[in-house]
Amino acid sequence: MNVAIITGHFPPSKGGGIAEWAFGVARVLPKIGYKTSVYVTHRKDRNLNIHNNEQFTCKPMYG
Repeated sequence: MNVAIITGHFPPSKGGGIAEWAFGVARVLPKIGYKTSVYVTHRKDRNLNIHNNEQFTCKPMYG
């Protein structure tokens, strides 16, 4: 099964909040068999490549 997490707050920069929740869910779901993608609103100052070693993918949303 595929799961999409859609958020404007990712990756987490400090503890707590929706970004931390999204990161936790994105890390757990692949471990129980879900193909997981995190879709994040695009910003030039946001580095989505910092989670390349995780089992989920991060994809920017434009528009």
